Amino acid sequence: MALGRDFIQQLQEQQHRANQLEAERDNLRTQLNSEILNIGHRGLAWINAVGAGALVTWLQNSWDKTGMEPLRPWLIAGAAVLLLGVAIASSAFWLRYRNSFDERGNTIGESPWWRWIRNFTFAAIGCFVLGMGLAITGAIRALAAIG
Repeated sequence: MALGRDFIQQLQEQQHRANQLEAERDNLRTQLNSEILNIGHRGLAWINAVGAGALVTWLQNSWDKTGMEPLRPWLIAGAAVLLLGVAIASSAFWLRYRNSFDERGNTIGESPWWRWIRNFTFAAIGCFVLGMGLAITGAIRALAAIG
């Protein structure tokens, strides 16, 4: 009889340990997913910020140059769009915070906040492409006006 109780107790302890390991694995997976998403949004904010800084520096260096007047509005517009991209990418952290309170938030695509996070991600990428496109378009038009 005592042997049977010891066996049952060992099985219960093993099941408890298995449950603990599964919970630890789930917590680690959640932390890794969170960090991957954080790194991605940090990168989007950085590329937009550095792009805006580059365009503003270019604008500053070309401000007093003759023949560069057609380029100025394009650089200003490009920098503004890139700064908007910084704001959008930085706002994604707030959306992720809100998503953490949703009980469906751990499953990608289940929570409505995931759609907002995805849309903000694509908007930040779009801002980078549009901002750089404006600068390149302005440079091409300025070259055409000069030459």
